[in-house]
Amino acid sequence: RTPLNSLLGFSDILNQRQAEFLSEQEGDVFNYITIASRRLIRTVDSMVNISQLEAGNIQIFPEPIELVSMTKLVIEECSQTAKEKGLSIDFNSELEIVWIEADKYCIQEAITNLLENAIKFTSKGSIKLELGVQNRKVLLSIIDSGIGMSADYQKRVFEPYSQESEGFTKNYQGLGLGMALTKQYADLNHVDIGIESKQDVGTKVTLIFPQYRNSANG
Repeated sequence: RTPLNSLLGFSDILNQRQAEFLSEQEGDVFNYITIASRRLIRTVDSMVNISQLEAGNIQIFPEPIELVSMTKLVIEECSQTAKEKGLSIDFNSELEIVWIEADKYCIQEAITNLLENAIKFTSKGSIKLELGVQNRKVLLSIIDSGIGMSADYQKRVFEPYSQESEGFTKNYQGLGLGMALTKQYADLNHVDIGIESKQDVGTKVTLIFPQYRNSANG
């Protein structure tokens, strides 16, 4: 991660210092370096995290988390990628404030992985996020109009390094770690995952949290 961070940092410095002298094409080169470097960093992070999770070396720190704010933050971070594909992201919440208790890093990464997957596997249409409370459970659903999954692949969707399209001719880039990591993060925090998917129609993935209650929120 250190050399990648160095590449990204020095590239940003050069871009800032030379921005007024750069042609549009040269500016695009710097943008590509930034995008590629961040993607590599996230790939390395994913590989390190899955190794640590499988070895049982991850320690979690549960705390109260306001899920509406966290979801909006993740959407903001992913909005540029969606915009570049011509996709809209809509978020609907039954309540203005929804509390859960979990490890902040795990839950933010889980939501990010699911939203990034929805964007990656959707070429047209929209992504919807719905947040609500049902039977003392908090449900956060990420719904896309993408390629969907076959019934057979849904049985192994949480296996590390797996994608339905595999091999040298696979249609989508990535290592196939997003769902495996999400499952591990969810299990550590006693969060269930529900999947509804149909090929060429879309996918709905729901994170199901125990609702957090204390004297402050009932």
